[in-house]
Amino acid sequence: LIVTDAEGVEAAVLEMAEAYARRDVEATLDLVAADAAAIRSLVQGTIDAYNVSNLRITDLSVRMNAPGTEAVSHFRANATISSRGGGFGPSHYPTRWEFTWRRDPDGWNVTGVRPLQVVTGDPDERLERVRTLADELDVPIHMHVHETAGEVAQAEAATGLRPLKRLERLG
Repeated sequence: LIVTDAEGVEAAVLEMAEAYARRDVEATLDLVAADAAAIRSLVQGTIDAYNVSNLRITDLSVRMNAPGTEAVSHFRANATISSRGGGFGPSHYPTRWEFTWRRDPDGWNVTGVRPLQVVTGDPDERLERVRTLADELDVPIHMHVHETAGEVAQAEAATGLRPLKRLERLG
């Protein structure tokens, strides 16, 4: 059996999804680079905060950036998610992700995570465009965020980030 680098990354995506769905923090973190502290913290925090069931990975593709050492995976992750603290009940969440991978001595490990727009698979283009227009017109942006605990929990489940943190990263 010959396994290409891309097939190895695909297997790592599926292995990580299975470990995450089982709430197996150690097995999930085994697939995150040791120097990716923010991602490791995100994994721990979301596994502690949410129940995930019916997790399904689809539309998985891998692009090798540097054969044998760096790759980028794109995939959809659809699941039923609920807050462990009762902030919101079970709901179906379609998500789309881009993970950056690096081959370390122990295998393929995640070094970067980026949520993508669910339908198109693009980064948060609309918000980036709004920011660009506001900058060009020299006007502020007014948004309502963090209005309820449920909204914050849903945003964290769907994107891995609290709404204000996501907006901060978008600039």
